[in-house]
Amino acid sequence: MNLSETMSYDNVSNNTNSNSDRVMDINQKNELQEYVKKWLTYDDEIRTLQNAIKERKKDKKDIGNILINFMDNNNVPHFNLPDGKLIFSKSQHTEPVNIKFLKDTLYLSPCLNETQTQNLLEFIESKRNKRVSTRLKRTHKHS
Repeated sequence: MNLSETMSYDNVSNNTNSNSDRVMDINQKNELQEYVKKWLTYDDEIRTLQNAIKERKKDKKDIGNILINFMDNNNVPHFNLPDGKLIFSKSQHTEPVNIKFLKDTLYLSPCLNETQTQNLLEFIESKRNKRVSTRLKRTHKHS
């Protein structure tokens, strides 16, 4: 793919006033195109690797479920491995406190009426920190 023919530059001025500016702009344009090519190459490689990881994680989870069922049903606490152990364990986790949980719980509270609950939820939401992040996002045309 030849990016110089297919890539467009939105909001980048092509107006030049002198030949030295024009040479600088051509050099900058070529450098920018090289950066875009590298970025796209890395993006493609990362996507391929992420798909491979996703596939392996799915397979690992499926096999893990088989092992968990076997170990649980047969009271096998662990498997000895050459470099350690594969241990079967159970743990209990508390669900996170999020806005949905707060809404569901506060509306059930006998201590608060609906207006108090709504005011409290609005106050909590207004105190949440907001963060701005920047990134590049690549889109693909659907065929």
